[in-house]
Amino acid sequence: MIKFVLQNADGRYFGKDLDWIDELKASAVFFCEHQDQALNKLVELNAKDINLRAQVIACDSDHGGKLSPIAPSSSAA
Repeated sequence: MIKFVLQNADGRYFGKDLDWIDELKASAVFFCEHQDQALNKLVELNAKDINLRAQVIACDSDHGGKLSPIAPSSSAA
């Protein structure tokens, strides 16, 4: 199942405790099942911190609660 998480420019992830963390575990990281919900959260965070450089990334989750980022597909034009 795909989950969407927020990652800042330092490579840290937005956690459930509303702080940036290093680990990418489903039990600790804030995630959404829909990309638009994650994007809305990113907009909220950017409104509070205009210098925040973050992005929404898609992750694949396994049954053990581990998330792994999905590499964006590059389309050759």
